[in-house]
Amino acid sequence: PSAEGGPDAPPVPDVAGLLAPGSPLAARLRPFEVRPGQARMLAAVAAAFASGRHLIVEAGTGTGKSLAYLLPALAWARARGEPVVVATGTVNLQEQLVEKDLPLITGSGALEGEVALLKGRAQYACLKLWEERLQGGPELDPRDGPFLARCASWLARTATGDRAELGLYGEDEERWSALSADAVACTGRRCPHYEGCFLFRARRAADRADVVVANHALVFADINAQGWVLPEYRYLVCDEAHHLEDEASQHLGRVVGERAVERFLRLLERVSAAGRPAGLLPSLRARWDPGPLMVAAGGGAVAGEVASHLGAATAALRAGREAAAEYFAGLRVWPGPRAPGAGEGRNGGTGAWSESPPPAPAAGPRGATRFEPRPADGADPVWDALRAAGSAFAEALRRLGHALEGLAAALDDGGPEAAGEGETVSELRALAFQAGQMAGDVRLCLEGQDGWVTWWETAQTRSGAAGAVVVRACPVDPGDLLRRLLFEAKRSVVLTSATLAVGGEFRYVRSRLGLAGGTEGERTDDLMVESPFDYRDQALLGVVTDLPPPDRARQDMKGYVAALAPPLARLLRASRGHALILSTAHRTLQALRQSLKPALEADGIACLAQGVDGSRSALTAALRRNEETVVLGASSFWEGVDLPGEALRCLVILQLPFWPPDMPLQQARQESIAAAGGSPFRDLQLPQAVLRFKQGFGRLIRGASDRGVAIVCDPRLAQSRYGSAFLRSLPGPRLAVGPAAEVLARAEAWLSSESG
Repeated sequence: PSAEGGPDAPPVPDVAGLLAPGSPLAARLRPFEVRPGQARMLAAVAAAFASGRHLIVEAGTGTGKSLAYLLPALAWARARGEPVVVATGTVNLQEQLVEKDLPLITGSGALEGEVALLKGRAQYACLKLWEERLQGGPELDPRDGPFLARCASWLARTATGDRAELGLYGEDEERWSALSADAVACTGRRCPHYEGCFLFRARRAADRADVVVANHALVFADINAQGWVLPEYRYLVCDEAHHLEDEASQHLGRVVGERAVERFLRLLERVSAAGRPAGLLPSLRARWDPGPLMVAAGGGAVAGEVASHLGAATAALRAGREAAAEYFAGLRVWPGPRAPGAGEGRNGGTGAWSESPPPAPAAGPRGATRFEPRPADGADPVWDALRAAGSAFAEALRRLGHALEGLAAALDDGGPEAAGEGETVSELRALAFQAGQMAGDVRLCLEGQDGWVTWWETAQTRSGAAGAVVVRACPVDPGDLLRRLLFEAKRSVVLTSATLAVGGEFRYVRSRLGLAGGTEGERTDDLMVESPFDYRDQALLGVVTDLPPPDRARQDMKGYVAALAPPLARLLRASRGHALILSTAHRTLQALRQSLKPALEADGIACLAQGVDGSRSALTAALRRNEETVVLGASSFWEGVDLPGEALRCLVILQLPFWPPDMPLQQARQESIAAAGGSPFRDLQLPQAVLRFKQGFGRLIRGASDRGVAIVCDPRLAQSRYGSAFLRSLPGPRLAVGPAAEVLARAEAWLSSESG
């Protein structure tokens, strides 16, 4: 039936009553409490679906926003017969919705409905690749043995093939890529494992579902694939929507990775552990050698055509491999044009970022180098050589795709002689498509495109050595793409997060997502739902004014940590751990850990740092397990970490979380704003930092009975003109501003008292 409904359209249940006292769902919520903000959000989401409007909702911590959008989504989908997609920014929230919140709704009898969890290809094991590995496919590195043994045991019992069940970490994450569904030219229905394929089983379940839980990346993959990834849908809820702009730039952009290229070429031809040629092309050569026996059997014509295409594919493959090696090697040594350092730049030709604060240490992509594509003119021989290698690489990929498509056509038209080659035909066509797509991506990254920024990254391995090169090209301002490909294409999109407004307004998020004006902007409503928690009585925010500014760490890390460690040690002793320290730089965390660890451990308080003592999940578990623990966390700890109750009583924010202005995408966005006559700091850097600061502060109070103190060690919060923008965006904690001794005395009193 029509989603707009008509006289015969079934009615949508009154979702407001589902959370009323005495309802079946309320009986399952223990303890149940009436949350006016949750009811307001639920009504707004239901109204957006019914009227075909978009909605932006900031829902403060404790609102219960997942039920506020899941109830109307499930009711609407069930009544109107078309699915609603719910997309999150993280796998953790995906799993919470599917394993906790949606079963709570359906299990209570409040609503019925089918629910499916769908992830990207790379999250699922590929049975075909696993079979090839068991049959002696790619040579086995002895160091992979424990990982493969673990996979064998897991595959024998898993129902989903979802890598999340393995809890991969470190080098095992890289090993997974050789076995995931993303690493092979998928042959779809022709694959002998199709019926049992974990990916296609998940997609079939999604086709039957009323609510499909996906992630942002999958929404953009569906846009790129013109609707072939997700079931057809017109109603979308995006949770964690503060990430949507960056997700759009990333997933609507292009990537050419050295390792991905190598894996692709190895599918076609490689050398086995025994020293023999292996891969798709050698296996075809072995089967279709147009020798005398085949000619006598009448197969010479088809075999000759196959051999001709095989020869062209092999030549293109080898040319592509040589050109790729030269291209990636050239990227490693080319210094690129001189890029402005952190804190430098242009704003309307003034030579400095207007109103820009002193830069805080921050962690950007390691080895990220931006470049502006330009024609070969002899002025820069290194660039000219790099451009020639890239062009040769793209051309070889184009020829390779053409030859593979010719091979597929010859086998497909080969009649009885090619019987049994159906799976090979599908694989060849998939590989031909990939080759053509990769050729286009190489050219786009090489030649550039108006409104896009291109850079490459050379990651470091755990040993510190230079890793593989990845080239990225992204749209600088994806708002126009989002408006055209998402908001205009869907009848109703709901965007929600705990952090979308800056200073109580949605102007920033509307401008960045393409909803600032025009038809889509006019049919977009917004709603701010405040947290039900009493922050005035539950949280103290201390701002220390006599500590060195964070940029001191760049000049004198030892001195910076020496000034910071004593007052922090005093605070952490007073809280007996239960503490999370947030920074934007791993280097600062590691130096601070070295200074704090001996003093804290002498008092029986564990001191753990991300990247040194374990992953985010392991350190979060340690905080929950051991009351007397301090965790030092970088970027990923600023959000998505839930530590209710006594697990977290003390939060320390070392610096205001400004992104460094010389990160390639960030720099290009600032230049775009400056070129349009805006202020890069006021219109981009400051709102970004405010939203991230709100996310960090949001770690402290997670429940109505939580109580804690947050200390900000960055004096800019109190001493700069823009500090008030951060304070105005917080939900009203008690405030203490002053020298460290005074603020820490207030914090100690707060921690030891039962009331503020």
